[in-house]
Amino acid sequence: MPFRIGLSGLNAASADLEVTGNNIANAGTVGFKESRAEFADVFADSYGDIAKTAIGSGVRLEAVTQQFNQGNIDFTDNALDLAINGEGFFVLNDNGEQVYTRAGAFQVNRDGFVVNSAGQRLQVFPPIEENSPDPNFSTGQLSDLRLEFGDNPPRSTSEVDMSLNLSSEAEQIVDEEAGVIDVTAVLAGGSAVTESRVFVVDSSNPAYLAGDIITYDETNNQYTDNGGNVIPAENVTVSGDKTTITYNGWSMELFGAPADTDQFTIGPSFNAEAAAGNTGAVTNVDVAVTNSSNPDILEPVTLVYQGANAVTGEEEYLLNGRLVTANVVAGEHVIEENGWQMTLTGGVPAVDDEFTLAFEPGAPVKFDQTDPNSYQYSTSLTLYDSLGAPRTATMYFVKTENTLEWEAYVDLAGSNLSPPQPQGPVKLTFDSNGVMTSPTTATDFEFDLANYDPVNGGKLGEIDPATGEASGVVSIDFSDITQFGPQYSVDDLNQDGFTTGRLVGFDVDQSGVVFARYTNGQAAALGQVALANFTNPQGLLKLGDNNWAESFAAGDVVYGEAGTSSLGLVQSGGLEASNVDLAEELVNLIVAQRNYQANAQTISTADAITQTIINIR
Repeated sequence: MPFRIGLSGLNAASADLEVTGNNIANAGTVGFKESRAEFADVFADSYGDIAKTAIGSGVRLEAVTQQFNQGNIDFTDNALDLAINGEGFFVLNDNGEQVYTRAGAFQVNRDGFVVNSAGQRLQVFPPIEENSPDPNFSTGQLSDLRLEFGDNPPRSTSEVDMSLNLSSEAEQIVDEEAGVIDVTAVLAGGSAVTESRVFVVDSSNPAYLAGDIITYDETNNQYTDNGGNVIPAENVTVSGDKTTITYNGWSMELFGAPADTDQFTIGPSFNAEAAAGNTGAVTNVDVAVTNSSNPDILEPVTLVYQGANAVTGEEEYLLNGRLVTANVVAGEHVIEENGWQMTLTGGVPAVDDEFTLAFEPGAPVKFDQTDPNSYQYSTSLTLYDSLGAPRTATMYFVKTENTLEWEAYVDLAGSNLSPPQPQGPVKLTFDSNGVMTSPTTATDFEFDLANYDPVNGGKLGEIDPATGEASGVVSIDFSDITQFGPQYSVDDLNQDGFTTGRLVGFDVDQSGVVFARYTNGQAAALGQVALANFTNPQGLLKLGDNNWAESFAAGDVVYGEAGTSSLGLVQSGGLEASNVDLAEELVNLIVAQRNYQANAQTISTADAITQTIINIR
């Protein structure tokens, strides 16, 4: 019996030496988990034996268990070297069979799949949306991680966000040499014109003050003036819902589609009135322009009635101190001077009655993107069409006569239209605190890139999934614009398009998301590294090559994302070293060696006793 007890001890010590030797041998193996030999005593007992006098029968190897405590992470320069900091296992596809590992030394094979040295493919949760920088992942399925080495396709710009400040001290830009002109619309039934306005664009052309009546002829799609003359087609441009008519030194803008016989009366803005202290019978002062080329037409005048000349009988007035005469037509005084005609209606004035006439000076300057003096501020950013070509968009800001209102225009560089046709205006209104009140939502602008160089067939706007074509519409959000203080400033300009990108490299973040990085600054998520965990990792079946397989003892596998539940984080550019402590293992060697020697001594002693018995005579 002592021989068997000693022999069991030798076997146990030998097993302990083998486990310790295996640990030492794998001290440099990536992802290796040290093992521990666990022993149990052998105690033979039969029915009727007295337990308190029973002697054990030796020792046996109960189990060799692996210890899954964390190994140190050694950092490398390879982004595909992965380590798990915490619990969990990488999932590998081994020709259709799933195996699990802590060794994250991966590489790319000839087909672009991420594999380990044994050719087993790393498993990931695939992205729901391809080539998305921030996708959701299908965590209900696993797929092989395959790296894409092609170019990143472009995305056309569909949205622009801006944050900037406009000066609260800006004033409307006016031409002090030009008189203000107005337009009055008389719309026919069915007309869609929502607004009409007119600007002086050539104050050197005196005809702009002469006034006119413009009529729309829907049958011939043309406009005629008060004399029945057709306005040349080149003087009429249509951009979106805006029609611009330039004629005789003025430019009229109509917003909305006109209807047949719509009329627009254009004339100078002036103030003509009788003085409050007049005692005569004049009730109204009518003025008409008779010679808009008269250089004195814009001069403010005061007329003072002097009465009838005692000799000639002519009605006399002092015009700014200069004596002039009036004609009497149907009992009404008509004064014609400086290119205008004033008619005093309602009766005869009394001596010293005063009448004033002043054409309103300082006509607002019409916005012209080629003229920096027609707008207060502009800023630009680059948009991208569906082919990845850059397009420079410039936003122009024009102050209106309202201190809390601006107008915004947008156009692209390279317009081949003559003249260019910017989009807008968009009215921007602010409250007394300089905070925008309108518009509160993004404004859509439609651009036909056939009108802009380079004409390459590309489009702007969001892609229609059904047709694969871009809409041509860019939505610009002005709602973050403010009107504070005297300074203009741009805080932020963002757009959602980008050009074609060449592959720069691959990154893996802590949550295990694998990104492809491109020269256009974009990142496409290729998948999220799947981690697995078990209730009892020590029950896993050891396969060698740093791999484990599922077993009944380990419990059911649970898949998840790094950093969730009990799963650890993924460290890219690092490998988990073996968790073997060499100093401890060397001590274990000494202990195992002594145990072996002691058990051998047990056998030697038993042999000596046996030999003594044999020698009895």
